[in-house]
Amino acid sequence: MKAFELPVKVDAEGRIEVPASLARLLEQDPSARMILLIEEDGEREWSKAASEAFLVGYADTDSVYDTLG
Repeated sequence: MKAFELPVKVDAEGRIEVPASLARLLEQDPSARMILLIEEDGEREWSKAASEAFLVGYADTDSVYDTLG
């Protein structure tokens, strides 16, 4: 099973538009499952604060891990 995450908007009729690149994949295999995650008030702010707090602990010496492959 493949998973794709993408931002979408719901139109006035309640429809979700699937981007063309994903629609082409659905033409090959039209069976799919959908999980709908609805952002709650303040969620973006919480996510930004968590990212900033994480990066506070980052040191230049941590860059050694960037080259491991």
